[in-house]
Amino acid sequence: MLNYFKKHSKRERLKGAALIKERELKVFLKFLQKNFKDIKINVKTIDQTSISFYDLDEFLQYPNFTKRKIMELEISCEDDNRSLDVNY
Repeated sequence: MLNYFKKHSKRERLKGAALIKERELKVFLKFLQKNFKDIKINVKTIDQTSISFYDLDEFLQYPNFTKRKIMELEISCEDDNRSLDVNY
């Protein structure tokens, strides 16, 4: 994963971005699949549209173009007695 952070000097805001490589995402989701029954991938685009994906292949085929560029990624996992939410 590549990270980029930039601090705006006038407003003291910190902007960040992360580039998650396909291989790393596959390894991470494979780990989650071993430990959780239900895994959901939800994203929010630059125009504030929410999109849900039901498997990694569907997510990886999403055309991440300018108007609908992914700005947030949430991976939610549930099992009988535990849950996990990962947000980027």
